[in-house]
Amino acid sequence: MLRICIALLSLFLITNLYASSATTTNNPLMKKPAATANITYADVNRPIMVTQNAPHFVIKLAANPTTGYQWFYLPEKSDGLAVPVKQEYIAPDVKMPGAGGFSVWHFEVDPAAFKVPTISRVTLIYARGFEMAEPIKILELKVITQ
Repeated sequence: MLRICIALLSLFLITNLYASSATTTNNPLMKKPAATANITYADVNRPIMVTQNAPHFVIKLAANPTTGYQWFYLPEKSDGLAVPVKQEYIAPDVKMPGAGGFSVWHFEVDPAAFKVPTISRVTLIYARGFEMAEPIKILELKVITQ
């Protein structure tokens, strides 16, 4: 009976020791994902800083597709070091016809951009698909790698 109690106590202690070590950041399986830089339209005059450990950033822009306008990425005006990997529209919380929401763009920076400190450029325009030559907003963002 004593052996069973000692075995159960040992098992309990080993299990708790393993569980507490699994929640620390030293465990590579439990590490948090890399941070993501976030920017809104109000922040467009500030450069976006990215690092090799956090090569992603998100841009959240006011948008209203009911007007026919939407945000477009211009690869010919961007240098290609930061490329969009996802774009989504987030509808407004208010259920009112014509209310605007947000266009959320997820970008990833090419690993080659981290070999040396780099200033990259991303260009987006707010236009109607049939009036690309006449955008009502042009957004040029600087992306700095460290």
